[in-house]
Amino acid sequence: MKKTSTIASAVACAGLMAATPATAAVNSTRSATKVARAIVKDSSQMRSARWIKRPPSGRPAAVSSSRMIGFPRAGSTFGILSSGDATKIRSANSAEDLSHNNNGLPYRGTRDTVILRIDITAPSNARCLSLNFRFLSDEYPEFIDSEFNDAFIAELDRSNWNAATGGGMIRAPRNFAKVGADRNVSVNGAGNFAVTPRRASGTTYDAATRRLRASTPITPGRHSVFLTIFDQGDHQYDSTVVLDRLVAGPRTPCVSGASIN
Repeated sequence: MKKTSTIASAVACAGLMAATPATAAVNSTRSATKVARAIVKDSSQMRSARWIKRPPSGRPAAVSSSRMIGFPRAGSTFGILSSGDATKIRSANSAEDLSHNNNGLPYRGTRDTVILRIDITAPSNARCLSLNFRFLSDEYPEFIDSEFNDAFIAELDRSNWNAATGGGMIRAPRNFAKVGADRNVSVNGAGNFAVTPRRASGTTYDAATRRLRASTPITPGRHSVFLTIFDQGDHQYDSTVVLDRLVAGPRTPCVSGASIN
């Protein structure tokens, strides 16, 4: 079993972020359509949305109209998916092990898994699909390079990632939010794509990536985008992804993978 959960007492120390009161600007929702509309840049490209996987309890999804950590990127709202409580993103960082058990059953080697499917119609000039995102986690620094490797995955047309092999390994051949050939954006990320405390400033999380853009080549017509976040191994130590500006357009060249935005 993963780490013993010991909620740290609030500590007043240099560098601790001031509390940001919860506001109605970050709204929990069980509606896949509402979250998708906050993420998709051009509403005419979106056909429908639904949950492929969602925990039975908790608040794993939210829509925010509050500007934070460089979002929104288009329009006035953006989407939030979480293995914990999506509405807590702006709360004070007063616990070392922010954990919410949403009672998600084991799924492909993960827990509290959220998979949002967004069905789109790419326009006739579409060559590239892109998405802005930022991954945040409370797994840092305790579980870097461990088997508890929470991650964000984005896939086009089919979702087939798997983390059931254990040891922190994630097999995601269709992931277009990856770094290089095979490294996912996760707690175990490295270099320019690593999570760091500074990049999580202003949030409840211990570390975050910088703002990133995921891209993949696309053809005109109907497609499905799968957006996934999960706890790997157990329910503890939450991770979250903020998402915006999902759009299919004519940008070329279009290299599949994550890049600094």
